[in-house]
Amino acid sequence: MPDVSHRSNVEDLATRRYKLLFGVRRSVRYHSYRRQHYVSTQAFISLSILILASGSVLNLIVDTMNAGWFQSVAPVGITMLASISLAYGPTAKASLHYDLYRRFIRLERQFLRAELTTKVLDALEDKRLEIEMDEPATYQALNRLCHNEILKSEGRYDLLEHLGLWHHLLKGFWRFDDLPRSQRHAMGG
Repeated sequence: MPDVSHRSNVEDLATRRYKLLFGVRRSVRYHSYRRQHYVSTQAFISLSILILASGSVLNLIVDTMNAGWFQSVAPVGITMLASISLAYGPTAKASLHYDLYRRFIRLERQFLRAELTTKVLDALEDKRLEIEMDEPATYQALNRLCHNEILKSEGRYDLLEHLGLWHHLLKGFWRFDDLPRSQRHAMGG
């Protein structure tokens, strides 16, 4: 007669492993998106500063443009963009998310190599929690998007969670802390 408690324990371990691995994979995607957001933001700011500064210099060198308003606006724009870049710190934030991305990738690799025991899963979960201590506040709409991407890759369309238009448009800029959790807790995070 098969040992029902052993089979149940193995299924519980497999379910627990799936939930933890799902959460790690979602975190990998999430930090990849956050890093790209900050890299793009910094690129936009730098390009805007370059354009405004070039226009100002060109205006000073060749006074044929007759755009006196530009000479007044450009330095203000440069100052504002440089201030935003300094205060918002997209370069530092991109580095943080790249570091978190790499740490979660290493953890995912450990998950894939690990044997399925309670002790091993406890240790891996502890490592995940240790990484999460360094994470800034979560952008919930982006987190849900990552959640849905993993479910789509697994063909589990019945568990996809709704995201509205505003969630999609502002996922990198607004935290949406009031976004209902719905199924997320059941899928590892």
